[in-house]
Amino acid sequence: MDGFYYDLEAFGNELKDIRKSLRLTQKDVADQTLVSTDTLRRIENGKVMPKQETLDLMSVIF
Repeated sequence: MDGFYYDLEAFGNELKDIRKSLRLTQKDVADQTLVSTDTLRRIENGKVMPKQETLDLMSVIF
């Protein structure tokens, strides 16, 4: 993927901001999406690029 750069930290921060603006905890999101809190934490901290299926599950809430 030459030429592509993903700012995972900024993406994670944006997701965290959206979650907090909706007054949801990571556990709330995990319970509603079946995405583990550990996965949510790693995404929000910019440690991993989420899979498309994970984004699809989270998009229902966000």
